[in-house]
Order: sequence, then structure tokens, then C-alpha cells
Amino acid sequence: MWQKNLFLGRVFLTLLL
Repeated sequence: MWQKNLFLGRVFLTLLL
């Protein structure tokens, strides 16, 4: 479950950049 959260966080950072 935590892996999915980490993946979402990474995608969010990419969107911000």
C-alpha cells in the first residue's frame, strides 16, 4: 500500500515540475 502512495507522490512531483 505504501508503494502506491510513494508512486502517487512521485507522479504529483512530476506534475508540479
